[in-house]
Amino acid sequence: MPRNNILIISLISINIILVMICGFFYIKKDRSEPKIAFAADDTVYTVGMDTNDLLTGMTAVDNKDGDISDRIVIEKILENKDKNVAVVYYAVCDYDGNVAKASREFPARFDLLASAQVSDSTNSADTESDEEQQDAEALAAEEAAKAEEEARLAEEEAQRAAEEAAKAEEEARLAEEAAKAEEEAKKAEEEAKKAEEEAKKTDADKKAEEERKAAEAAAAEASKKSAGSPYIELKYTECKVPIGGGVPWADAIKTLKDDKDGYEALFRNLIASKFDNSKVGDAKVTLYTTDSDKNKSNTVTMTVHVVQ
Repeated sequence: MPRNNILIISLISINIILVMICGFFYIKKDRSEPKIAFAADDTVYTVGMDTNDLLTGMTAVDNKDGDISDRIVIEKILENKDKNVAVVYYAVCDYDGNVAKASREFPARFDLLASAQVSDSTNSADTESDEEQQDAEALAAEEAAKAEEEARLAEEEAQRAAEEAAKAEEEARLAEEAAKAEEEAKKAEEEAKKAEEEAKKTDADKKAEEERKAAEAAAAEASKKSAGSPYIELKYTECKVPIGGGVPWADAIKTLKDDKDGYEALFRNLIASKFDNSKVGDAKVTLYTTDSDKNKSNTVTMTVHVVQ
């Protein structure tokens, strides 16, 4: 596999893993708000009372952070003097910025005695309550904003990773198409080379056949011209010999005859031209013989291929 393909596949794998990690943290992020519960008590609301008394019996439980009752704050108190009740509004925020709110109605006393007892501390209590409420609201808003920002960043990261994965996938597709085209070109080149070799082989066969026919024709013509001379005819006009080897004339000769001498005498008088059999290559070797009357036969040619 080409090195570029391996690099592209590695980039795709890394981007997919990043997408999965971002998605995992995005999915795993706690988005469940806490649960506020009230326990029955006989608290009676009076103007200027300690707000901690209004938190008695209040509990808050989060599915991730557990008991977070100590994070409950009072947002505001609405007094209804006509019905002698007070509605207290509570809020609690978990550590992931999820806010839950609830309200509770208390019986209230707004008589003059109660008012007189707390007249000196009314202003300071109201101020303290307002400050606590503002602080709680600010904290809740800050944590909510922080959680929203984290969610936005996670979403952007997931989107960016998805875009990078798509880009890497497209690059991988283009690389695959290029590799396929390269493979097809290579295959076409091999087929063309094979066809060229076949063509060369065919041309060589045709040439050898033409040479064989020409040699036979020349031999026949020479036989006609000198009826008293020996005659040689080969079975084939090409042969392969290993380096250092010689031509197997006993096997290559088809006809060796004379009007007077026999095959053995004519074979002993064979004269072949020299060729370099010490290295790979091709050579033309000529062959003829003489009879006992010194008559020379026709000359035949053998194409010798020295091979490894």
